[in-house]
Amino acid sequence: MRRSSLTPADRRRFAAILFIGAAVFLLIAILFFRAGRMEKKNQEDPAPSNAPSSTVSQTPGTPASPDVPEGPDASEPPEGTDEPTETPEPTPTLPPPSPTPEVDLYEKLDFRPSTMFNQPETYVVSSPDGELNVRSGPSTAYEKLGVLYTGTPVEVHTIENGWALVMFEERYAWCSANYLVSASEE
Repeated sequence: MRRSSLTPADRRRFAAILFIGAAVFLLIAILFFRAGRMEKKNQEDPAPSNAPSSTVSQTPGTPASPDVPEGPDASEPPEGTDEPTETPEPTPTLPPPSPTPEVDLYEKLDFRPSTMFNQPETYVVSSPDGELNVRSGPSTAYEKLGVLYTGTPVEVHTIENGWALVMFEERYAWCSANYLVSASEE
């Protein structure tokens, strides 16, 4: 009886190659199966469901199909003429509009307020410099997000320790309440 000259390491490699080959064969078979199912589905239903239907209601004296004329002019063009046949243009389909993402009003805040007013109150910026810094938290140590100019009305949602939580560029931000005057006091 002849013994195989393969070492155990060679046998493992050979087994791994056979396993990989079988896996690749299986993947290819699955892909062909799916492609066949998709092709069969497309043959059964060639028109996409979102395409407009082309049903034509037939009334007496009108042709049954808008593409095929009836009567003496209905004959096909003589052979040898190259009259182009018109094919309908495909209707472009647009994806449905994506919902507007909700804005995180606290996105740029490093410090969230402990309480909020029931209704925001309108104040007006009144800074001697003409500008009021807007920050990510209630202190000058927080990042500066921008500026509000004197005379600008702002919605104040709360005031904590001399700092006001205001709407700035469609998000919450903090500014010094010392430079805000109630709109009703103006």
